[in-house]
Amino acid sequence: MNIMLSTSIGVYLVLMHARFFCLLLTLRLNLRVLLSFLKPTAVQEVWKLLLEEANVVFVEGFSLAKKVTESGWPRMKLDYEEFLGQVATMTDVRPTKDVVLGYTTAFILGDDAFREWLKTSFKMYPPQRLEKLIQLKYTSSKQSKPMLKYLQSLLSPQPLPS
Repeated sequence: MNIMLSTSIGVYLVLMHARFFCLLLTLRLNLRVLLSFLKPTAVQEVWKLLLEEANVVFVEGFSLAKKVTESGWPRMKLDYEEFLGQVATMTDVRPTKDVVLGYTTAFILGDDAFREWLKTSFKMYPPQRLEKLIQLKYTSSKQSKPMLKYLQSLLSPQPLPS
C-alpha cells in the first residue's frame, strides 16, 4: 500500500497506520473463518467496532504530529481516504467519516469557523486531541492561547441557572 505522508506528520502515524492495516488484513483473512459461525449481523457489528477504533487511531496519529504544513493536512485526508478505499474491498460496513474528516478539515478553517467547529464538535474528541489540534493549527502561543481558553470554556461545566 502506498502511503503518501510527509515527514512532518511523523513516523508514529505511518507505523500505527501500517500496523492497523495489517491487523485489518489479517482479520479479513483469518476472521472470515472464525466469524463464519456468527450471524451476518454479528459480523457487521464486529466490523463497526473495528472501524470506530480505526477512526480513533487516525485522530490520535494525526494529533501526534510535530508540525502540519500546508501540504500536510491534505495528505492526512488522502491517507484516510486511501484507508477507506482499502476497507471497502474488505467489508460492506462503512465507518462514520465525520470524526476523522472533521479533524483534518479543522486545520484549514478560519478563526470564526474554527470556533464554531469547536463549539459543535468538542464532545466528539478527547480534550487532549483538541488541545493538540489548536497547538498545531496556531503555531505561536500568542495565537493558540485565546483558542485554548475558548476550548477550556467549552469543556468546563456551565453553572445551572438559579
